[in-house]
Amino acid sequence: MKWNIGTRIGSGYALALVIFGLAGILTYLSINAAVRSEEGVDRTGQVLLAAYVLETGLVNAETGQRGFLITGQEKYLEPYKSAQAEIKISLAKLRDLTADNYKQQGVVDALEPLIAERMTTLETGIDLRRGSGGFAAAQANILTGKGKAELDNIRRQISVFILNIEAAREAYKSDSLAASGRSQLIAIWAFLIATLILIAVGLKISRDIAGPIGEVVALAEKIAAGDLTVNVPITEAQDETGALFNSFGRMVSSLRTANASIFEVTNELSSSGNEMAASVAELTASSAEADATATEAATTIDEVKQTAQATAQKARLVTDTALKTSQVSQDGQKAVDETGLKMKKISDQINIISDGIMKLSGQSQAIGEIAYTVTSLAEQSNILAVNASIEASKAGEAGKGFAVVAQEVKNLAEQSRQATAQIRVILNDVQKIISTAVMSTEQGMKAVSEGVSQTAEAGKAINAMSAAISEAVQAATQIAASSSQQIVGMDQVALAAGNIRQAAAQNLAGSRQVEVATKNLNELGKKLQRITAGFKL
Repeated sequence: MKWNIGTRIGSGYALALVIFGLAGILTYLSINAAVRSEEGVDRTGQVLLAAYVLETGLVNAETGQRGFLITGQEKYLEPYKSAQAEIKISLAKLRDLTADNYKQQGVVDALEPLIAERMTTLETGIDLRRGSGGFAAAQANILTGKGKAELDNIRRQISVFILNIEAAREAYKSDSLAASGRSQLIAIWAFLIATLILIAVGLKISRDIAGPIGEVVALAEKIAAGDLTVNVPITEAQDETGALFNSFGRMVSSLRTANASIFEVTNELSSSGNEMAASVAELTASSAEADATATEAATTIDEVKQTAQATAQKARLVTDTALKTSQVSQDGQKAVDETGLKMKKISDQINIISDGIMKLSGQSQAIGEIAYTVTSLAEQSNILAVNASIEASKAGEAGKGFAVVAQEVKNLAEQSRQATAQIRVILNDVQKIISTAVMSTEQGMKAVSEGVSQTAEAGKAINAMSAAISEAVQAATQIAASSSQQIVGMDQVALAAGNIRQAAAQNLAGSRQVEVATKNLNELGKKLQRITAGFKL
């Protein structure tokens, strides 16, 4: 089957597009796999966070209960109470996040009764401390070792659960990296294959087109040099290059026939042009004499008319100037009115800013009170950490882990105290800035009030000027009307003279155009003779 050039180009690009399409589909599937793996990484990260929060809640509950057992003061139960809510929320979140994994759900199911039992044991210790037995009864309950065994069991199961989740997260990360690598390889191979196909198609098309076109260019250069005897070969190719050769051959044949006909016509045209040139020269001389006479008569009338027009033009100029001045005064009045409105809007905006600054001042004071509360909490946490450290040292080897927790609590309390001190410094700077802004706002209000007064005075002055300009416009308009009536008569006389002059000028111009056309026609005939003589037939 014979394919034309357009079909070849289209087929090459279509094949490249098919490859790119397949690569796009494969890349899309790999990207989807990577996205699913990333979602798994994110979900396992949330599960880990919930597990850590659950473990932290248990530690907080233990810390709050022991603080109460040591001191007997209800305020030390705050960590215990807040931990109860954290534990419930963490368990609910773990159950929701692991809904699609029955193994992880089994771990959550196993943890819930253990955590409930541990919270019951803690509550029992609190009740004993509140009862008649006091600290001794609570201490005896702790020494049974039940609470420690419960907590160790829970921690052990949470640790195993966390290790399993971390392993699953690493597996998701590996799957994501593998999917990303596949996407890159698919894109690279698709680009390389499509590029090679396009290069092969380009080379094939260049070879099939460049050769025939080069032959046609060589023949065209000979024809441009005046050689119409060239022989254009007839080709049987059915694509665009074959059609180009055949059309070029028919064109050369037509040029030969046309050139022979033009040579005969130019000979006849040259002899006729010489006869016409002589007749037109006589007609041009007569038209020139008539045009000179009409020009002298029209010149005198034009001088009188120009004098009258100059007077009328000056009157119109005065009128136009007065009208422009009146319009400027009206624009000035409008600008003054708009300025007044804008000054009013600025005043309203300054009032709004002032109210916002006052509200900001109140909020900064509230932040200062919150900072004071945070400082108090940090001091109480520090006291609790000291007590916990004392109890840990009494417990000996068994209290080392608890001593680490107490030290961390103490460090957190110190960080809270330092952060609160920084907040107070920042609040003092904010209060200073607010005071400066209030003073600037008051000065802005005064400046706006002065601007409104000055705008009103300018409006009065522009109104007075506008009235005076209106009177001047009326007087100038009357002068211009009188000047226009005076030149009406002169226009009629000048129109008649102009018509006579125009007719003479048109006759002269027509004669000259005919003379020029005749000369051009004669030169064109000679040029055609030279051109046709340059071709070889």
